[in-house]
Amino acid sequence: MQRLQTYQEDEQKLINFVKELSNYKEQLTIKDPVSVQGKAVFNSTPVTVTFKPATINHGIAFYKDGLRVDASIDNVVSTDMYITLGSKTPLNIEYLLSNVSNNLFMKAIDFSLKISHKLLGFYDPHQINIVEHILATIYGLGIDNLEIHLNNNQLPIFNDGSLEYIKAFQKA
Repeated sequence: MQRLQTYQEDEQKLINFVKELSNYKEQLTIKDPVSVQGKAVFNSTPVTVTFKPATINHGIAFYKDGLRVDASIDNVVSTDMYITLGSKTPLNIEYLLSNVSNNLFMKAIDFSLKISHKLLGFYDPHQINIVEHILATIYGLGIDNLEIHLNNNQLPIFNDGSLEYIKAFQKA
């Protein structure tokens, strides 16, 4: 019985040591900024994605029009057909329609915007769509900190999967 208790204590010490060691993992980013270009899936508009190095503990974050959306499970707003990241903050109708005083009108606008938001989510400027391919590539390459700047709500999908992204990271 004593032997089993000693084994369990040693096993717990080892588990704690490994957990502590994982806190000291060296974090990786890219050396230089690099861009890729492609077309948006839904509307075929040109998309430029620029990857920039990030500081320690920055994490992976998307930037569009000055807004930051962290690549976090907390920011997943949809998984219908593809993964969408964005803000879960409701639209501020009072701010958008600050000059409108008719409460019933504002409720109607609020309702229609929420319906449009659900049906046409990929046009919402506060969401980033089709993130799963690039996030899988970043994870596979072991990159911990990265800024991803976009000029579109969608990341491009390439015919050769993640190869375009991998080639870009090799240049960086």
